[in-house]
Amino acid sequence: MRGAVRCARIPLRWMVEAATAAARRRSAAWSCSAVTVTVPAETTLEAGTVLGQLSATGKYVPFDETASDGREEPAGVLYADLVNDTESPADATGVVVNYGAEVREADLIWFDGADDSVGLPLLRALGIK
Repeated sequence: MRGAVRCARIPLRWMVEAATAAARRRSAAWSCSAVTVTVPAETTLEAGTVLGQLSATGKYVPFDETASDGREEPAGVLYADLVNDTESPADATGVVVNYGAEVREADLIWFDGADDSVGLPLLRALGIK
């Protein structure tokens, strides 16, 4: 009887440890950062907007595959809306998902007609699937 009790407890402990380890792996599997996002004048950047990062300033701006200033490479996906209701571009603090996330392609926003056939493979290279 003593052996039966011990055998019954060991798998339960292992299952709890395995579930805890799996939860840790899931919570650490993706990354997001609070960053400076430059929002164009009188524009709302919606959650899901694909962003690039300017080489000169490190600020995030909408992805544009035709640019040559850093934003031609996707750097992440905006997590929540950012609103600029002024008449000039403004910097705002936003949260950008930038590694190891799963997103729905249909919910990605390609600002000003950016080409998703160019951007999607580059997002996948970041670990954003």
